[in-house]
Parts: sequence; C-alpha cells; structure tokens
Amino acid sequence: MSAFKAVLVGEAGVGKSTLSRMLRCKPVAAFRRTPTIGVNIEQVKTDNGNMCLWDLGGQRRFQFMWNEFMRGSELTILVTDSSAANVMMTKDIIERHMNNSAAKIIAIANKQDLKGRMKPDEIEAALGVPTFGMVGIESSNEKKLKKIIEKSL
Repeated sequence: MSAFKAVLVGEAGVGKSTLSRMLRCKPVAAFRRTPTIGVNIEQVKTDNGNMCLWDLGGQRRFQFMWNEFMRGSELTILVTDSSAANVMMTKDIIERHMNNSAAKIIAIANKQDLKGRMKPDEIEAALGVPTFGMVGIESSNEKKLKKIIEKSL
C-alpha cells in the first residue's frame, strides 16, 4: 500500500482540525476545539493508501512556516468557512503560498450549514480551484470527504 502527504491549510477557525478528526473516524461534535499550534501530523487510511495528513495552524503567526510544511505534499486541501470574508482571505492564501506548489489544490467549503454562506460553486469561481461543500461537524460526511480526497489524487 502506498503512502502520500496531504496538507490542510486555511485561516484560523475554519474547521481544519475538525475535518482531520473526521478523517480519522474520531468524534467531532463533542470534542473541545483548541487552536492548532504549528502543525499536527496524523496518519489516515484511505483506499489510495496511507495518507500522512498535516493540519497546519491557521493563525497568522504560524503562516510563515506553511511553505516549508507544504513541501513534498501531493495534495493541498484549502479550507474556508464559506463566508465571503473568509473566501477572500483564502484567495490571498492561494496567491501567497500556492504559486510555486507542485501539489494538486482543492478547496473544502466548510460550514455549509451556516446562514449567509457562499455556495461551493460561487467559492470555486472566486478561488479558481475545485471546491466541495462540507459540514465538518457531521460525522456522516466522513466517507464523502475521503472520496473527495481519493478522487483528487
């Protein structure tokens, strides 16, 4: 079975760690949400092999490390909270960090259950990368998220 590296990137509070927990079949609704400090690295089993998932801290003080952490990744998963303001910040992330990346880039439009959200197709048009809607606190979306990742490789 092969192994591949994927990174979760996005501003603070968009749900990267929640999605990471979901992919590892851990409960997401009841866990205490704390900010990621630097990076968390976990193994996730997929149909394509073992994924080494790097969950990058989204606070501005950690973003200077992202380019180093993303090196060698086959897939970059941009996570946005689907608000118009966050989508624009995510577009800035693409411009600052993704121009030299060899990794495939997709976006997860998280928090699709919230009022005032942008639809995934609107976010895709704004970001210019394939975008998939998600509600990260619904553990029933675990298989959907794994399939999105597997088809993106």
